[in-house]
Amino acid sequence: MIFTEKNSFTKEELQLCSKGKLFHESDGKLPSSNMLMLDRITLISGDKGNYSNPVINIHSQSLELKLNKTIEKVTNDIFNRKSFNTAIASIMELFNDLNKYEQSKNRNILLCRQSLESILKMLSPIAPHVTQYLWKELGYEKLILDEQWPIARTDELKETKKEIIIQINGKLRGRIIIKPGISESEIKSIIQKDKKIYKYIENYEIKKIIYIKDKLINYVLG
Repeated sequence: MIFTEKNSFTKEELQLCSKGKLFHESDGKLPSSNMLMLDRITLISGDKGNYSNPVINIHSQSLELKLNKTIEKVTNDIFNRKSFNTAIASIMELFNDLNKYEQSKNRNILLCRQSLESILKMLSPIAPHVTQYLWKELGYEKLILDEQWPIARTDELKETKKEIIIQINGKLRGRIIIKPGISESEIKSIIQKDKKIYKYIENYEIKKIIYIKDKLINYVLG
């Protein structure tokens, strides 16, 4: 890994990482939950999907946002705060999101690959032998510890779109894409113009509207 003077491990810290001490393990093994994650990484690394036509949708944008936020947080956790356990927790959250996304039909394989490579790089100081093996499985001959540390793209750290779930009496009836932060009245206006969703509402008495900002709106009808 290419470390700067500011962002670097001491020799003792690297030895602790490689021995699993940062996980409070005395036997030199990663905890079972982290070993499970590395096993699942092996499966994702074998994805031979179509790279020529990357798909861009709200789910891709959500994963890309998560990727860049995780890189930013893990970089700070490892190099500045020396908080390795919180770094691992953040990487596992990203991996769980990647695992779900990778199983979708409309996945962007390039984004899956980019996310997986970043995960391995972020794990490499902590689990150097396993990540080197997986890095080689991805087709790279160079040592993963000599690779450039992932850098968060600041232009991707701000959400530009949100998916709002539309429920009628608690049942899912549709989804709409909005700009983050728009008002409840604006969302209602969008729904009224959407014939596929509004047909479930018109001609009924609206007793209550439950709105969770940027996440969900539920119409309770009489």
